[in-house]
Amino acid sequence: MYRHGLIATAALAMCLTVSRAEAGFINGSAVGLSNPGVVLTFDEIVLPAQTEVTNQYAAYGVTFSPFAMYDEIGNPGFPNISGNYLTNFIANVGANRIESIQFSRPVTAAAFAIATQTGTTSFTALLNGKVVDSGSASTNLTSMDNYF
Repeated sequence: MYRHGLIATAALAMCLTVSRAEAGFINGSAVGLSNPGVVLTFDEIVLPAQTEVTNQYAAYGVTFSPFAMYDEIGNPGFPNISGNYLTNFIANVGANRIESIQFSRPVTAAAFAIATQTGTTSFTALLNGKVVDSGSASTNLTSMDNYF
């Protein structure tokens, strides 16, 4: 079974210093961050559909695992996901089950909308390779509460 994963607008609140590593999940929320310092919509750099995305958004402080693919279908019909987005599923190819979002600058908070086939999605927050928080959530293709 392939899990269809889409990542929409990523809201990133960045600061210059981080005093204590602590994470808490926005688990199943209908909104991302209330006042993000940076919002990445994937319109900042428009790529051809199904381009592998790794370091193209490094200037915005974020890189992705080599399994993220750019898609510009527009509104795919999933809640809170519109315009350009990243996916790990391409028709007739399948999906990778592990995605990674890495930040090159200190980040105090990050949020993203996700749509997947019905099931459980696990999240792990790392700081310098060490787990600072982890959890899992029920995810699907139709929930309006898909910000994590």
